[in-house]
Amino acid sequence: MVILKSMKRTWRDYFFNFSDRIRWISLLSVLVVLFILTHTIRQLHWIRNSTPLFGFAILGAIFGLICSTANWKPVWCIFYNFLLSIAIAMENVGHIWMPGAQTGFNSWLESSNWQIFIFFARVQQWIKEISAREIIGDDGFWTIIFIVLIWVSSVWLVIGLKRKMQAWIAIIPILGLVAYFSQVGRLDRFYLLLGLFFGVIIVANQYSHLQESDWKQRKLDYPDQLWMNWSISVIAISILVLGLATLAPTVTTPEGWRDIRQWVDELRKPKYSETANGTAPGMYVPENLSMTQEPPNLPLANVSEVGVSLPVQEGIVLWVRVGDTTLRPWRIAVFDTYTGKGWLEAQTAPKKKIRFCLRMLLPDVKHYRNILPCSGMQEKSYLQQQNRPGYCLRV
Repeated sequence: MVILKSMKRTWRDYFFNFSDRIRWISLLSVLVVLFILTHTIRQLHWIRNSTPLFGFAILGAIFGLICSTANWKPVWCIFYNFLLSIAIAMENVGHIWMPGAQTGFNSWLESSNWQIFIFFARVQQWIKEISAREIIGDDGFWTIIFIVLIWVSSVWLVIGLKRKMQAWIAIIPILGLVAYFSQVGRLDRFYLLLGLFFGVIIVANQYSHLQESDWKQRKLDYPDQLWMNWSISVIAISILVLGLATLAPTVTTPEGWRDIRQWVDELRKPKYSETANGTAPGMYVPENLSMTQEPPNLPLANVSEVGVSLPVQEGIVLWVRVGDTTLRPWRIAVFDTYTGKGWLEAQTAPKKKIRFCLRMLLPDVKHYRNILPCSGMQEKSYLQQQNRPGYCLRV
C-alpha cells in the first residue's frame, strides 16, 4: 500500500509539473489558427476529395517541435520539413507505398512500380498544362501544393515560438496565407478577422512568457497572477485591430469612399417619396423607382434564328469559362444538354467506382501468371482474341 501511494503521488506530481509547463493559451491559439488556415483553404473548393488538411497541419507542428527540440538551425529545419512534406504529399496523392491490400511482397512491389509510373505520368501532364497555360483540373496537384504550404507554415510557427523569436515573425506566414486565400476565393472576412484576433493573443502571450523568463533568469520577484494584467491589454488591442481591419476596406478603396459619400448625402438630404402609393409616410424611395411601376417588357427571343439542336452522340459536353481569363479551376462550368435556346448545366451525379486494368503483353514469354487477374468476360475474351500472354494489374 505504501508503494502504491508513493507511485500515485509521484505520477500526480509529474502530471501537474508537466501541465504547468504547457502554455495552454498559446497552444489553443495555435490550434485555432491552424484550423482557420485549413478551413479557409477548404472553402475554396479547389480540392474535391477528403484530404485531412488539419491533420497535416498538426503533423507539421509536431515535426517542427521535434526539430526545434533537437537544436537544429531554423534553415535546416525548414529545408528538412519542406522535403518531408513533398514526400508525404506525393504518397497521399499517388498511393505509391500503400496502393492497397496486397497478398504478398511481389504483388506489393509490382503495384508500387505501376503506381510510380502512373504518378509521374500525372506529373508530366501537369507540366504540359502549366507550359500551355491551361487550367489544371487534377485535384492531386492542388493537394500537393496545399499540403506543402500548410506543413511548412506550421513548422515555421512552432519553431518561432519555441526558439523565443518575435511572435509576429512566426505568425506572418499563416495569416498571410489566410488573407491571400480569402481575397482570391472572395470569402467572408470573418476568417481573417478571427485569425488576426488569435494572432494578437499569440503575440501577447509570447511577449509575456519572454518577460517572465527574463525575470526568472535575473531572479526577480513578480506576482503569480501577472497574466490578469496583460489580458486586459490583449483584449483592448484585439478589439482595436479587428476594428481597423473591418474599416480598412471601406477607407482604402474608391468603392468604400463612394459608399461613405452616399451615406453622408443621405444624412444631409434624405429622400422621401412624393406620392403615397399606399406606403407609409416618410418611406425612402430611390430615384427612378415607383411602387406601381411595372417591369419593362423585353422582346422575346426568336427561336427560329437560334437553330436546331445539335445531334447527340455519346453525350454532348460543353466547357464554358464563365470568369475572367485568369487560370482558376473554380471558374469552370460543365453543360451537357442543348434545348434549342441554350445549354443546361450538367447534374452533379455521384461518381461510380470504375475498375481500370493495365495490361502489359509479353510476346516472348510462353508461361505467364496473373499477378492480379481481372474478372469479367471482356478481359477473358480480350486475352483469348490476342492469344498472347500478359499481366493484368488492377489500379
